[in-house]
Amino acid sequence: VNRSAAPGRSMAPARLCAAVYLSTAVRETVAAAARAAAFPAVSLVDVFTDDTYARSSLKLVGETGPLLQAARLAALEAVRLIDLQNEPHPAPHPRCGAVDMVAFMPLSEASATDLAPELRTCEDLATQLGVSLGDAGCSVLLYGPQRGRTLLEARRHTSFFKSVRADAPNRVCLHVPPDAGPAEPSQRAGVSVVGAMTYVTNFNVQIESASLTECKAAATALRTAMGVQAEYCACPRVRSRTRTRAHTRA
Repeated sequence: VNRSAAPGRSMAPARLCAAVYLSTAVRETVAAAARAAAFPAVSLVDVFTDDTYARSSLKLVGETGPLLQAARLAALEAVRLIDLQNEPHPAPHPRCGAVDMVAFMPLSEASATDLAPELRTCEDLATQLGVSLGDAGCSVLLYGPQRGRTLLEARRHTSFFKSVRADAPNRVCLHVPPDAGPAEPSQRAGVSVVGAMTYVTNFNVQIESASLTECKAAATALRTAMGVQAEYCACPRVRSRTRTRAHTRA
């Protein structure tokens, strides 16, 4: 009997999710990354491509070792194929990297406190993937509880939010030393933000009747009152609209 396990905790291997976000809507590229992710004991449960925002995502589910390998294979294939300099400018969706973001997440609705061991495992996976992406030429910023910064805070150290502005240079910037990869970001691969968080589902809400200032206030209220991670930005392709982007826990 293993008495080190906390009461009520399952001894089964943790099932985790890796969400890999790509700064492209080129379907051949996304399909190639999805094929690269094929690995025993890992399920590719979702592939999503948004032509309007030139952005795609892969969602993988599996146990620790196989999941890391599948996410690594998908991310490295995407880095090989995506050139940020060939993607639209200004960016139709904020971005800072070819592999823009990777999130390792426990498949659970429990709180971050209750999931502390699983989140540590997810951060270990993120660190290992970050090393691989750094070796492939990406600058990498890590986020998560052990790193002491959230995804949003990591993105603020990059040109992520400025990338949607027509008056901003078409150039990826990094304002802090990377955790892996080159100190000066490659303009082809950019900066990949990789880390761990509790499970989230993403919603894009387009608002036609409010200003950017009003949307900023709404996003702040959501973060304060409901504990979601909310972002806002003007949609560059439809200038009469303002878009808020909220990440909420599933």
